[in-house]
Amino acid sequence: MEPNEIIKYIFAEERQDYQARLLKCRKRELIQAKQRSMYLIKHFNPHLRWEDVGAYFGQKHDGAIHAYNKVTNYIATEPKYSNEIARYITIIRGKINRGMKVKNNTVEYRMFNKRVILNKTDSGYIILLKRLVGRKVEKKYMVVSPEAMDAIINAYKILN
Repeated sequence: MEPNEIIKYIFAEERQDYQARLLKCRKRELIQAKQRSMYLIKHFNPHLRWEDVGAYFGQKHDGAIHAYNKVTNYIATEPKYSNEIARYITIIRGKINRGMKVKNNTVEYRMFNKRVILNKTDSGYIILLKRLVGRKVEKKYMVVSPEAMDAIINAYKILN
């Protein structure tokens, strides 16, 4: 799902005007809609730079990082807020799966605090594994042959 679509969805759910995202305003409801949108954009598009996320709202990278951290802290401390974000993630993930687009032969899988990105090449697959450890992101790369990738996919199907 494109970042603009995520913003439109969140602002519609929060009953906020889409054009108001560019305003500098201290209205709590608008600020929360912006923060949630920034969090979800980065959640579903981790490859985007912070500058790009902030640009959707007329902000710089530090505003986007602050919004992401703010939502992360709310999720950790407030169960009601955590449930709301989880509901948004589920709905957006469902919309993505219905109309999933794979760009540049890249597919991304998310599991709790782990993220797997597959890049298909002529010789096989390059897998980038990302894992959140505390506040640090660990990255590991693996090269997998097409045959091994088929075995991994079949094992995954058996587990699910």
